[in-house]
Amino acid sequence: VVMGYPAISPDEYIVKNSQDVFNRNPQMIKVPTVTVTNGNISKVIRKSDKINSNQYFSTIGDVYQLTINATGGGNSGGPMFDADGNVIGIFFAGIYYNGTKISFAVPIKYGIELMGTKKIL
Repeated sequence: VVMGYPAISPDEYIVKNSQDVFNRNPQMIKVPTVTVTNGNISKVIRKSDKINSNQYFSTIGDVYQLTINATGGGNSGGPMFDADGNVIGIFFAGIYYNGTKISFAVPIKYGIELMGTKKIL
């Protein structure tokens, strides 16, 4: 499951009555609305620290390839959850090629490393 604020979603607004005595016109305020998109990890792509002959390796690094087609701009940086609600990845990219869309997430261990925090069980 990926959570984010995709730019392609329709805008939503709330009307707020003015408290200004000189301007009684209500204001329309854009409200960001989160989306939750289901999918699966279709492939785990691993980086290689050492490249030897006849060895598979990835130039993109450690990533999860996802079967989520309804993601886009605004989902990057959003959490990816497992079935138990644990954050297991961070959504970061999508590729659209010849009618096929592939999305990617980086494993959460890299996010934890960047924050300089320890994993709590």
